[in-house]
Amino acid sequence: HFLKNRLTFWTMATALACTHAVRTLPMTGTPYQNGIEDLATLITMIDPTKPAAYSAWWQEREHDLDRTKKTLTHFVLRRGKEKLAHLLTLKNVETSPVSVIANEIELYEVYENSLLSVLKQLQQLRQHDPNNKKEQDELFRRAMQLMSSMRMSLIHPLVPGKGREITRLFSPTRSPLIQGDLCQNQCVCCQPNLCPTIMVASGGVDNLAGASGGTATTRKQQTHPEDMMEGRNDYSDDEEEAFSENKRPVLEIPRGLCRGTMKHYAHQSCLQALQQEYRATRSVVCPRCLDLQSRTGYRPSGNLSQPQQTYYCANANIPQFPQGFVGSPKLDAVMEWVQSVPNTDKMMILSFFKGGLDLVEGILHYDWGMETARFDGDVSADEKQRELDRFQNDPNCRVLLMT
Repeated sequence: HFLKNRLTFWTMATALACTHAVRTLPMTGTPYQNGIEDLATLITMIDPTKPAAYSAWWQEREHDLDRTKKTLTHFVLRRGKEKLAHLLTLKNVETSPVSVIANEIELYEVYENSLLSVLKQLQQLRQHDPNNKKEQDELFRRAMQLMSSMRMSLIHPLVPGKGREITRLFSPTRSPLIQGDLCQNQCVCCQPNLCPTIMVASGGVDNLAGASGGTATTRKQQTHPEDMMEGRNDYSDDEEEAFSENKRPVLEIPRGLCRGTMKHYAHQSCLQALQQEYRATRSVVCPRCLDLQSRTGYRPSGNLSQPQQTYYCANANIPQFPQGFVGSPKLDAVMEWVQSVPNTDKMMILSFFKGGLDLVEGILHYDWGMETARFDGDVSADEKQRELDRFQNDPNCRVLLMT
C-alpha cells in the first residue's frame, strides 16, 4: 500500500530500483483501491516508458471497462475468486435485522440533518466557486465525519462525539492506554459535537454542521466556529462574534463545575457563565459531563415507545458510573449471538469503531467473565501479533475483537 502513492519515497525508490531490474513483478490483491492512478503507479514499476504509466492515460479510459481490461491483459496475471472457490471453506452468511430505539433515532437525525446541511454547502460551493478545492476538501472531510457519527450512534449513543472518554473506562485493556485530554483546546460550551445529546434536547439539529456559541444550558446555539471555512467573507454578526471567541484560549473547568474523567475546557466568557449557573444550582454544570452522563443511561423521550433496557458493566466499579451503562439493541443482539455460539467454537467480532469494541469487551469481561483478545490500532504491530497468537493458541481465549 505504500507503493500505491507515487509521492512517497517508497515509490520513488522502488521505481528507480525497477529500472535496473531484469524483470519486475508487482504482487497485489487490490490493484485498484484508492483510484485509477493506482494502476498507473504499478505500470511505472514495470515500465515507466509505457503510456499506461501516466495517470492521465487511465483517466481517459476510466469509464471504458472493456478497453481497460484489454490493456491490463498485457501486464496483469489475474486469478479470480471463481478459480479458488472450490478450495475455500463453505461460508454461511446470516443477516439479523436489529431494531432502533427512540434515543438512537434522535441522535442519528441530529447528525443526518447536519450532514444534509454540509452537503448543501458543498453543492453551492461547487456551483459558485468550483476552483476552491481547499474549502471543498474541508466540507467533504466534515461530511465523512458526520456519516461516521451517524453509524456510531446506531451502535450505542456513547460511541460518537469523542465517546472514548467513557467507553475506554469499561475496557480492561484500553482504560490504561487511552489517557490525556480528548477535548484539549476545545470549548465544551461552543462545540456541540462534544455534547450531541444536548443538541437533541435543544432541537438544534443544524448545529453540528456548525457549532454553538455559548453554554448549552444558558445561551442560544450559534454556528460552529471550528467549521467556518477559511476564506469566507460573509459571516453574520453572530458568526463573527463566535469566530473571534473561538480564537481565545480555553481554560480548564474546575472540579465541582466539572466531574469528567478527563479535563474539560471552556472559553473565559463561557466559563464565567458556567460559574454563574453553578452558584445558582450548586451542581455539575459542565455540558460535556451532563452529556456523557445522559449517554450512559439514556431514557425514552417524547411519545416514542422504548423497550425495557438492561444495564451492563455495573461490576466495573467506575465511581462516575456506578450503574454501568444502559444497553442498546445492537449490543444486545451481539450478546445474544455470543451466547448461541457453542463453547467449543471461537468467535471474531468486528467493528469499524474502537469505542464499540470497548463496550463489547467490558460486557464480556465484567458481566460474563470471558477472556478476549483485541486487534486494533491502539497498540503496536508486535502487540497485535501477540494478541492473535493468544487467540489462536489459548483455549480460554474464545473471542477476538478487531477493527
